[in-house]
Amino acid sequence: MNQLDDLYEANWKNTANKLMEYHVEALFVHDQHSRLLTINENLGPTVPAPTFFLGRTIDGKAVCRFRYDVADKTAKRLQELSLEEPSISEFPAKPKYFAEYMALLHGQQYTMGPCYFVPRKVTPSL
Repeated sequence: MNQLDDLYEANWKNTANKLMEYHVEALFVHDQHSRLLTINENLGPTVPAPTFFLGRTIDGKAVCRFRYDVADKTAKRLQELSLEEPSISEFPAKPKYFAEYMALLHGQQYTMGPCYFVPRKVTPSL
């Protein structure tokens, strides 16, 4: 039994949130406080992780992480805002508190994109 087996059980409670947690854990190297350190790639020189990661889900639970050098006060506010993010009903809509995130982090650029889940049994459409 592997780590994803529980996602295929009849009880799908928190599935989107679990997947987003797995996703962020795979994308980045974290420290002991779950702060982001680097991108989890073996491409030579270490690439710093982004300052902030926000993973929104269809069940309304957001997963957020901050880089190790984000001030605790800023990280706390980012966490508070992320808890108020609504579920995704339209992609690629920006987060509800996008402007606040950018202001808190003095951000000038961002990236966003989808994360997918493919069920164990897929029926071909052709």
